[in-house]
Amino acid sequence: MARQPALRTVRCYHCSKEFEVGAKAITVSCPHCYQRVAIEDMVVRSSHSGGKVQTCGKITIAERARFTAMSVQASGGLEINGVLNASQISTDRIHLGPGGRIRGVCRARSLTMAQGAQIENSYFEIGADRPETATAKDQTEKPGQEPPLHAA
Repeated sequence: MARQPALRTVRCYHCSKEFEVGAKAITVSCPHCYQRVAIEDMVVRSSHSGGKVQTCGKITIAERARFTAMSVQASGGLEINGVLNASQISTDRIHLGPGGRIRGVCRARSLTMAQGAQIENSYFEIGADRPETATAKDQTEKPGQEPPLHAA
């Protein structure tokens, strides 16, 4: 009898729809928007700079690692134990470890922080229904709404 392949559920960073992929998949096409998406988890262990980093997996920034990018989209979440500097950060959930530091415009569904974690000169939108890429225009207040929370 044939063995069923192990599957995992991922969220497309283009259209935010969930779908199942093989546990060992690295890249696939989203069955909803037909865009190519990276699936693999990423671990940053030293200093790294990049332009636009996107994955349906999780990005982990290790202790003493420094990650600088223009845009970071990680549908599987971010675990920050080192330093993350990015102009735009979009993810499902963020966990800042005891030595974790983050700076940038960020939109996420949830944020957890360990004692000793730091948020520097950042704009955060936590609890967003759809963690799209945050932009500078998101920072402007609309009449009749409370101003967004800012972390410094």
